[in-house]
Amino acid sequence: MRWGQLYGSAQSLAASQALGQYRGSICIVTESASAADTVEHEFGFFSPEVRLRRFCDYETLPYDAFSPPPELLAERLSVLYHLVA
Repeated sequence: MRWGQLYGSAQSLAASQALGQYRGSICIVTESASAADTVEHEFGFFSPEVRLRRFCDYETLPYDAFSPPPELLAERLSVLYHLVA
C-alpha cells in the first residue's frame, strides 16, 4: 500500500489502521530520524498495543575509518530477520 499527501498525524493514523487490517509486519519509511521519532510517538497514541522495531542508521559516515558499534549492527540484523520471517 502506498499513500501520498497525508499530512501531520494522518500518516500514522492510516498506517495504524492498515496494520489493524493486516496480520503481518509492515515497514514504514520516513525521511529522517526525527520523523521516525514522531511516528513512534503517534503510534503510541493510535495503537499503544503495537510494538515498533526501529531500523537505525549506522551513525557513521561512509568515509569514517571506524565501524559502527556491534550492538547497533546486531539490532539492525534483528530487525531485518523479523521483517522477512
